[in-house]
Amino acid sequence: MSRVTTDTAKTLRGVVCAALGLLIGFNSFPLQSEAAPAQQYKAYAPKGGYSAPVAQRRQLPYMPDTLMLIPAGKVTDEQVHDLVQEQGGQLEDVIGKGPYRILIIKTQKGKLAQTEVALKKDKRIWMMQRNYQFDEMIGDYTQEDIVKDKEGGSGSFLRLVNAPKAWALGATGAGQTIAIADTGVAPSTYDLAGKCDPGYDATTWDAKLALASSPMGAGLGVAAGLGLGALFGLGVNVLANAVNPGCKYDVVSTNAKGKKSNGHGTMVATIAAGAINKSHCCGVAPEARIYPIRAKGSTAMCAAIWHLMTTGGPKILNISQGPMIEDDMPIQFLAFRLYHDWHHGIIFIAAGNSGEQLGKPVSYVNYVSMTKVSGKFITPKNGDGSASGPCITFAAQGDKVDTADMSDNDVCSGGTSFAAPTCAGVAALVWSANPALTGDQVVLLMKQKAYLPAGITMDANKYGNGIPDAEASVRAALGLARRGLGG
Repeated sequence: MSRVTTDTAKTLRGVVCAALGLLIGFNSFPLQSEAAPAQQYKAYAPKGGYSAPVAQRRQLPYMPDTLMLIPAGKVTDEQVHDLVQEQGGQLEDVIGKGPYRILIIKTQKGKLAQTEVALKKDKRIWMMQRNYQFDEMIGDYTQEDIVKDKEGGSGSFLRLVNAPKAWALGATGAGQTIAIADTGVAPSTYDLAGKCDPGYDATTWDAKLALASSPMGAGLGVAAGLGLGALFGLGVNVLANAVNPGCKYDVVSTNAKGKKSNGHGTMVATIAAGAINKSHCCGVAPEARIYPIRAKGSTAMCAAIWHLMTTGGPKILNISQGPMIEDDMPIQFLAFRLYHDWHHGIIFIAAGNSGEQLGKPVSYVNYVSMTKVSGKFITPKNGDGSASGPCITFAAQGDKVDTADMSDNDVCSGGTSFAAPTCAGVAALVWSANPALTGDQVVLLMKQKAYLPAGITMDANKYGNGIPDAEASVRAALGLARRGLGG
């Protein structure tokens, strides 16, 4: 079947399923929204964590003429719509439901900054940000020869976190799934074949429709246009998720510096959970599964977070895109906070390769900086280096990391993109050793057992708590399991 025919078939299937979903929605009881207690509402407002003045920051790329906002208190969407129309804009979409629903605003062309200033002064708006776009956090490194160890995988980044010693204890990541929010994942590669779930494409209309009547959902897309959001029932949620094409493919992407990646998400997923075999490399948690998510931009990332929470999705999330700056992205970080608090999830984010100084720590997000194989702080040839600051939680190898792209080519590259999934893989190992642990307990064990190689002076701004030690963390998790502790 040709690609055109396949795409047409998917479109027709989507139309049919959406129509069925409408019919089922009319006859199904809508799920009640899950609203946070009133006393917790203000506590979820990000308090800012970036130390450099706004004027000194590198300008983040954003979607032109698009704003994201959350209304204050009991302000209705209709009131926001009228407010936005006064500024010549339009209310386009809604993500989520209840006090944390996100309204997507289309401003007049070229009037984004002007509209932003006007809305910031209005007390009916609680939180607002631009729709920032994210770069893959891959460094400017040349490919080098790959040295494989007897297990078939590259040795250095695995041995630095003592992953093979954790495998020997029986902790391989079995029973765990790692969500990779990135460019997608190619599930048929040699290292990932048979271990990728269909995943989720958070950039499609299905992603919004799927939220229609979930606990965090609201009537979106067609539903919002027809005013039928309240009538959508469980059938819409189930069918829309079934229609979503998932992320059964990856793409060639180019970051802001012109660096091309032949399947960035595939390379990241392989580092986290590539299978042990006699070719390419293997991942830190070789028996964990992968849940690929396509999301590049704040709106798609927020939709992905709601999806994970409403479908009982994976509790380990890796984001090798960035930079993620809390007080520039308050809505983005609100979504992360809800994923952590309500879904009990663990988030690993690449700190970035720009050499920026990040600010105050965010307790529910784990930033990962990069180290050399020796454990020393990396300084690439172009003069940039890993971001640092008090927000860094862990460090992991960020140069000469061996992985494979979506064409099954060996790739030896670097950047915080590849340090973050190393830590996500360690979390999967620890959780597989003791599934009764909470997400916070998994991270706490990783922090307690982290280390730096001999001769390296601890600098929390560069290394956080240090390099995760999978073996030591797994031993501690198994010890707790024997005593019936966890959770």
